[in-house]
Amino acid sequence: MASRFDIFESFSSSVFRMEATRTATACSVLPAPGPEAVLKEREARSVSACLPTPLATGGSRNVPPRTRGREARSVSACLPTPLVTGGSRSRSRSYRVPPRTRGREARSVSACLPTPLATGGSRSRSRSYRVAFTLVELLVVIAIIGMLVGLLLPAVQQARAAARRITCTNRMKQLGLACHNYANSNDNCMPPSVLKKVVDSNPEGCNTFGAFYALLPYIEQDALYQQIETAQDTYKYKASSYCSSTNGATLMDTVIEVYLCPEWPYDKTGGKPVSDAYRHGALTTYQGVGGVYYESGEKDDNGESLKNVNYDQADHGTLPRNGLFQWNKAVPFSSCLDGLSNTFLMGEFKQRDSNPSSWCYEHPGNVRPWILGSTFDKCKGTYAYKVIRKNYGMYNQEVDRSNGVPFNHLPLGSFHTGGGNFVRGDGSTSFVSELIAYRVYANLCTRDGKESRIDLDDISE
Repeated sequence: MASRFDIFESFSSSVFRMEATRTATACSVLPAPGPEAVLKEREARSVSACLPTPLATGGSRNVPPRTRGREARSVSACLPTPLVTGGSRSRSRSYRVPPRTRGREARSVSACLPTPLATGGSRSRSRSYRVAFTLVELLVVIAIIGMLVGLLLPAVQQARAAARRITCTNRMKQLGLACHNYANSNDNCMPPSVLKKVVDSNPEGCNTFGAFYALLPYIEQDALYQQIETAQDTYKYKASSYCSSTNGATLMDTVIEVYLCPEWPYDKTGGKPVSDAYRHGALTTYQGVGGVYYESGEKDDNGESLKNVNYDQADHGTLPRNGLFQWNKAVPFSSCLDGLSNTFLMGEFKQRDSNPSSWCYEHPGNVRPWILGSTFDKCKGTYAYKVIRKNYGMYNQEVDRSNGVPFNHLPLGSFHTGGGNFVRGDGSTSFVSELIAYRVYANLCTRDGKESRIDLDDISE
């Protein structure tokens, strides 16, 4: 058996080894803590410094129950009452804290704690929530949008109107080129306003097709032209009979965009029954310029009296022979003594009576289908061109046929703001103001008045 001395020596060696191990561990070099660890340690120390010692050191488990109760009461004494009793959710009927009071108490508690603890810890993310727009904000946004629409809408409308005017200019340019192409194939002559055909016992040219029919092959519509020509072996160029037939009525409804101004706001066809053929079918809003009919006592720029020397008498208005379009005659370009660039060839036409009781008030007013050249009777009403007249022939002038204005003398006009487009004899186009002086306007509409050269830049918009 080991003696007491041996046991004591063994115990002393064990204690010595334990002490040596502990000393080596304490003297060993440990890695330096990171910034987050240092921050957490400082926060823990600041919190534990405010708490009783057992709670701060975690030794509350070794403290007697009475001591722990006293420490808990001392901690709760430092906190606001609602936090001690469970806040507004406490079932105690003796104490109900208003919402504002709870908010102030919560802010006072969070102000005493370190920042990470007050904001939910260093790992929490700050979040801000917005429920919805207020009524005032909504009204302000709606008002701003309304103001912007009010400012932009006129600009958009003007841009669209300008685009339609450019499109109208291009279409009139095509008509001017078509007239020149027709002249190249027909002895350098303009297309006649009506065909040189005699139908029944009417004067030559009545109840026949017109200039827009003759221009079809030169605006890439040769197929339509051939359909009409093929049928004339049967109908002998009698427009009323052909348009009343099944094939003719179908062809009359064929809209040709080149013959229509894009500003035309109504239906592109007359909308009338086939029996009312002179107002039934696809329309044209362009008309040739047939010169000027001088009023009694009218004088030129030099003060000399102007007289109607050469003209055709017609029940729908006398037709002078001083324009590029004439009744039943193909005018040669060589007869344009004023110069092609100083003479109007075609313009726009939209006239309708302003009196609702007039039969010319309803659509299409006095606008006629492109296929027709004249009225079906012997009255020589022309559907292919119009004559300028001083008393009621100014551009865009409001007149009514019910007041005795002849059909052939209805004024040219357009739906464009401030004026309208014209194509000149040389094929160029110009936008002419509706405020143009009558004497200048009349000089531009005649081909042999020998007026001085007119610069259209002075009368254009």
